[in-house]
Amino acid sequence: MNNYEILIAGYGVSGKAAARLAAFLKKSYLVLDEKEQPDLPDALAPWNAAEPLPYHFQTAVLSPGIRAGNPLLRQIKAASDRVIGELEFAAENTDCPLIGITGTNGKTTTTELTTVIFQAAGEAAESAGNIGAGLSDGVIAHRNGSVDRLIVEISSFQLERAESFPVEVAAVLNLASDHVDRHGSMEEYAKVKFVLANSARKAVVLNSNLVQERKMFLKTDVPVITFSAYDQTADLTLKDDWICWRGKPVFDFNSAALKGKHNAENMMAALAILAAAKGEQMFVCQPVLDALKNFAPDHHRAECFLEKNGIRYVDDSKATNPHAVNAALEMFRSNDGKKNILLLLGGLDKDMDFKELIPYLTSVKKIFLAGECRQKVAAALAGCCDMEDCGDFRSAARKMCVEAVSGDVVLLSPATASMDEFKNYRERGNCFKEIVREVTGA
Repeated sequence: MNNYEILIAGYGVSGKAAARLAAFLKKSYLVLDEKEQPDLPDALAPWNAAEPLPYHFQTAVLSPGIRAGNPLLRQIKAASDRVIGELEFAAENTDCPLIGITGTNGKTTTTELTTVIFQAAGEAAESAGNIGAGLSDGVIAHRNGSVDRLIVEISSFQLERAESFPVEVAAVLNLASDHVDRHGSMEEYAKVKFVLANSARKAVVLNSNLVQERKMFLKTDVPVITFSAYDQTADLTLKDDWICWRGKPVFDFNSAALKGKHNAENMMAALAILAAAKGEQMFVCQPVLDALKNFAPDHHRAECFLEKNGIRYVDDSKATNPHAVNAALEMFRSNDGKKNILLLLGGLDKDMDFKELIPYLTSVKKIFLAGECRQKVAAALAGCCDMEDCGDFRSAARKMCVEAVSGDVVLLSPATASMDEFKNYRERGNCFKEIVREVTGA
């Protein structure tokens, strides 16, 4: 039987990055995938999970897409001395300082923002991980001398098989109903997230509302920095629209391009991470404060992409759980208490609790339901406001545009994954924009 050092199991974004790192390190490896990979002639693809693997591997690097119940996993474990994730594989092969960021919502915005303010503070920092660039690629960049520090967005899928993930500073932004279908319960979901917090060597940054989770799962003795837009006892707070550090105003949030209290919390988390890594003098570093002021969110995140005839059209396709939708509803609700939001909900369910939306629906004029789980959403929200079952996404988007009047907000914030009708949330958001522009003639 032939022996290899590395098995790359799954050839998606993380798998391809792991393969590049294995090649860079001059390690012998093969790639295993359940689908045919014509661009990789030496790959074991496609592979029948009923057949034992004909090789032995020192380490299998597993894609987060391969679930615990996948029969292929048994074959991988039988053929490998150990099974780890791409994040662990990358971390084992670098001495680059790492920052880890996880949570249900706000990970990407906070990761991007943290990267920008580290750059403003004079470091060659780059984002990696779940944000779209494999950590292994960041490790290669560091070994080539072009990166000083890596800011890593980390999902629960990436953490579920990790015993630890060594970072200087770890941040847990929030926890809300999401991915219960994968983890089994909210308690298990929280436990997985806190694997990152317990791996921090220098400090942990936590939302102050994670009181119970902190008591149950936080085992490290490193300092903890808390933040909250609501709790004035946190280390970083929002008071009179100023972000304050232990009671002292440090940044005027009204001056920022980012809006909404959820984004204020994302900003606080980024500041806390920077201060934990480089010292409290960062709170008065002018280039850092300028970077905070000018940072703009990426597409599909509460993106108001069109305003016409007094109607605002917002693409929040990245809102794939109720907690994220609630943040958008808070951001776009009318100041005079009128119902002003037309809301598109529905898609692929992840066994979430849609009743979490109910307290935030006071500003919603009508809900347009679409997608695979639209009936579950309708049952959870029955009696809360006017709803229409539109069937598919495109029909719902068109009906919203037709019914909107001056003063309304046409909001795509679906509270679900997109894969029932689309490849990903970006394709869903782009489809929404195309329909809006077609119907409005914009």
